[in-house]
Amino acid sequence: MKKTTLRRMVVLASVIAALTGADANAAWWEHPHDKWYLKDDWKAAEVERYAPAFRLQSPAAGGWVVVWGHDGVELKANGAVVMNEVDRGLVYNADLTPFVRGALEVKLQFGPAHIVAEGELVDDQGRRYPFASGCDWTVPVVPGTNLPPAARPYRPGASSGAFDLAHNGLLLRYND
Repeated sequence: MKKTTLRRMVVLASVIAALTGADANAAWWEHPHDKWYLKDDWKAAEVERYAPAFRLQSPAAGGWVVVWGHDGVELKANGAVVMNEVDRGLVYNADLTPFVRGALEVKLQFGPAHIVAEGELVDDQGRRYPFASGCDWTVPVVPGTNLPPAARPYRPGASSGAFDLAHNGLLLRYND
């Protein structure tokens, strides 16, 4: 192979890498082929239906949730449908911001059956209102507060395949 042909191939590969946004220095979880992970660090417990309600000290600026349901996940925020998923092998996540922004009172409803949920609301002053099924935390919390897990935090069982109870979740970066 001629040097000019090799040089053209290297330049073309560099251009393709630059256009696709590949970052060789990115952490392992930021690579596009590493989007899924096993969620096995729940603080929350498995409960039958979960409906936390919050009275915020100032209007909500945003929020997020990570949730798994034995029969899928139904989630409403202030009456609006956030998600309705049926696969019990996956952990789902959602950005609650469009559903809670500006609200002083936030009501979440999880179903249809056994649910494990963790998340957080943030008001426009930066106060955090974390929540987790099976936990009774006093909110808002100050930064750095170490929240205790539920008495029996949920742990996924043995997996016999990708869609048993492996609880694979799509990785999100909530602080972007």
